[in-house]
Amino acid sequence: LVRRIKSEGTKILQPESLDLAPDDRSHLRLLTEFDAQRSELFFARKIVLVEGVCEKLIAPMAFAALGIDINRQGISVIECGGKTKIKLFARVANALKIPYVAIIDHDIREINENWSEKRKEAERQRNSEHTRWNSEIESIVPKGQLFYLVPNLEGISGLPQSNESAKVDNVIAFYEGIVDKDIPESIITPLCALIEM
Repeated sequence: LVRRIKSEGTKILQPESLDLAPDDRSHLRLLTEFDAQRSELFFARKIVLVEGVCEKLIAPMAFAALGIDINRQGISVIECGGKTKIKLFARVANALKIPYVAIIDHDIREINENWSEKRKEAERQRNSEHTRWNSEIESIVPKGQLFYLVPNLEGISGLPQSNESAKVDNVIAFYEGIVDKDIPESIITPLCALIEM
């Protein structure tokens, strides 16, 4: 990858395959995850890594509300296909020295003492899984570049928890035409951090 870096001039970056994928399984996943949209990462000046479609749709709306033209700035919003795949794209961005932020749902839920023991145990297991995934992502994404939506995108937006198709509709309805003062702080903070990189 040939990049012009303000402080260093034009540089050729050719990372070792180990920097991109530390084992064979990760390498295979790397090869299969880059489609035409995700390959946009290689041509971006800066990147916003997000879990899914909703975040990919709202990030450009939020940038526009803040008066930032992402096309002019060379910013790409990369939908990674879920929380567990953020690590893969972060490794690629790290290896290629592309400035980025990652925005993910925190996904740790409070356990209600009135729930049945079975439901409480299911939530504990779910929370444990998300805690592990969050830790794995924290070990790859540099400090100050990982931002959590607590508890998740719907929660910070005041939207109901819903199935995926209703979630997309609800998120678009909330963010379409949004003005800067109405954007949740958990969305503004990472976008502003990226602009400052």
